[in-house]
Amino acid sequence: MLAVATAVMTSVLLVPTMVAAHLHSPRARKLIEVSAVLPFVVPAIALVVGFAGTFRDTIPFFIRNPLGLVPLYVITALPFTHRTLENGLAALDLRTLVNASRSLGAGWVRTMVLVIAPNMRASIATASFLAFTVVIGEFTIASLLLKNTLPLYLSYAQGQNPQGSFALGLVLVVLSTVFVALSNRFARSVTT
Repeated sequence: MLAVATAVMTSVLLVPTMVAAHLHSPRARKLIEVSAVLPFVVPAIALVVGFAGTFRDTIPFFIRNPLGLVPLYVITALPFTHRTLENGLAALDLRTLVNASRSLGAGWVRTMVLVIAPNMRASIATASFLAFTVVIGEFTIASLLLKNTLPLYLSYAQGQNPQGSFALGLVLVVLSTVFVALSNRFARSVTT
């Protein structure tokens, strides 16, 4: 559930922001690009300490709720998802598509949903898959916030039942391979 929520939130936040930056502000594109690389520079421990310190007193239920991990996972996945969506936008003649849609009377929401999103379907699917993968493998954030997620469960199970955790790890590898194959097939069906 965390992985799906992260993938959806990443797409909902990044696609409109990047489209607006591409259309209206080249300087904002550079700022977004620099911001997208920051999760590589800032360690997860610093992110968690800042997050917990900021929201512990103001929104305590948000930290206690497992869905409170989603914004942190979005930030962690940002370098991967941003680059994927940036490449998808660079492949489009975005200004022409938007102008054509707007000249036919479509509003911004309709333009995003019916014109831009279908043209970026492969990029959005790949970015969602990358966000999903980051969440499945993220250990540090969940561990520091004392949330019980799949990586923590695998770590715990390895000490208690090594064969079971190995089997679960193997199932995850097979599922990841299936997701990659489906993503590649989806991307090919979009481009042909």
